[in-house]
Amino acid sequence: MTYGLFLGLILGVMAFDFTNNVDRSTIPGQVFIGSMTKLRGQTSLAVLAMFLITVVVGLIVILAELRTDGLIRANEQTVAAGALIVSVAALVWIAFGTFIAGQLTSFITEQNTVGRILDIADRLGAFPAYLYLLILAVMIGSAFLLRDEAPTLPVNGASYGGLTALFAGAMVVPALVAYSNLQPIAADIVYKQAGPWDQGGSRELAPGTGIQSWDLSIEHYRRSIQLAPNEDFYYLWLGRALLEKAKSTPNTSPNKTIPDDAPFMRIIGNEPENWNRPYSSDALPSAGLSREDLLTAARIILQEARVINPFNTDHSANLARMWQQSGDIAQTELDAERAKPNADPARVAELAAEVRRRYENASREYATATSLSPNNAQLWNEWASLYLSRLGNPDEAKVKLDKSLALDKKFSQTYLLRAEWFLAKARATDRQQDEAAWRAALEGAREELKQLLVVDPNALQGYQELARIALELGDTPAAIDAMQGMLARNPNDWNILRNLAVLYRDARQITMAIEYAQRAIALAPADQRPALELLVQQLSPPQ
Repeated sequence: MTYGLFLGLILGVMAFDFTNNVDRSTIPGQVFIGSMTKLRGQTSLAVLAMFLITVVVGLIVILAELRTDGLIRANEQTVAAGALIVSVAALVWIAFGTFIAGQLTSFITEQNTVGRILDIADRLGAFPAYLYLLILAVMIGSAFLLRDEAPTLPVNGASYGGLTALFAGAMVVPALVAYSNLQPIAADIVYKQAGPWDQGGSRELAPGTGIQSWDLSIEHYRRSIQLAPNEDFYYLWLGRALLEKAKSTPNTSPNKTIPDDAPFMRIIGNEPENWNRPYSSDALPSAGLSREDLLTAARIILQEARVINPFNTDHSANLARMWQQSGDIAQTELDAERAKPNADPARVAELAAEVRRRYENASREYATATSLSPNNAQLWNEWASLYLSRLGNPDEAKVKLDKSLALDKKFSQTYLLRAEWFLAKARATDRQQDEAAWRAALEGAREELKQLLVVDPNALQGYQELARIALELGDTPAAIDAMQGMLARNPNDWNILRNLAVLYRDARQITMAIEYAQRAIALAPADQRPALELLVQQLSPPQ
């Protein structure tokens, strides 16, 4: 019977792994049988065969050991022992598998309110505990069955201190096991449940409630942190979700309920004075927070991640990105304020200073990130982009780009940003007063883009920018070459074909222009064909 229990434990672990409810059945027995005999809804006995092979191999090993030890001798004893072992193992296997199936069916029969969805994640996180309980049950059952196999201590051998230690251990060990073994696994399970909601983004779950998919992913990440507070990975995802929620929230009130110096428990704790979300409730506090509160919460969480693991470059880099994105949000508010007919100069100045402050904070975080990982060309490029497109300091951007290029000459993004640096220089140059400098800047951008295509011949943006620069310089043949490069990688793009038709027309190559226009007509949407047909008519010689 003891051997049967241990073989049943092996089968129970396998049942834990393979029992699923892809058919969304509400009958536990049907779920268990389907898990053994179906694959993606189609009959398949492969899983059942794996279990049966395990039974056969396990039975052979056990019976061989029993006969070797002389515990069974006659064939009748072997058959009887084998039948008992298989019966006990099958009982454990079927009972535990059906129990797991029953837990899965409960998710189908219950109504999926917001609170219930989060409870499901918690209950899924508890599934590994069922496996521990199975192991404990097998241990206790085996101890009971083997109680007469070894001499026991005399009654007076159990001292008061020994019994006290035994009782204390029985109380403390389960708590330690739950904290060190089960909670980290549960945290990872809850974290994975956030995935579908994270992909839903700003989609509103119930019209008029303001609850987005981001709000549910935020709650899942919060719960993961509560279960594993020292795992900085979950902080990164929570900070990202809060930041994305801030970008899409309609609540742009400048009023803040989360102070800048709030501790991270203000976001993690469920207490009324903190996040204020009781367990099993449908309340999602993030749905009612303003954009500024969400940005503050994201910063607090990302800073806490760095406290946990200060030498992880990702934390400083993500803080830099957070400040940059929050600066972009503030810039949007600034642009909206400036666009008002009666814009308040004081408010405009306040917003402009806030935008500048956030971008400068981003720069400081990039400085920290690059000091931790000085050979990371990606970080140098991001820092350069901040100076180029937001802080308006092209000289500082060039220093960062030169550093990035020195680190990695095969990183295509670097050449794209260096081309953007030259284009920004061209835009800042008055062509009327200094056409030579303007042309030199465009030629510099063109050289960088050519280097980009050497490193990455499939970089479509490089061909697109080359065509645009060539047109600005009046170099139609070069623009055609760039467009042909795009077409070679997107042969069915009607828009590229149309552009080539126009370019060949401008180059006075009418036959080629007509050919490409006709190819565009064959691939273009119906509403675009009349304009292309008109182009062909204009190009065709009169009959």
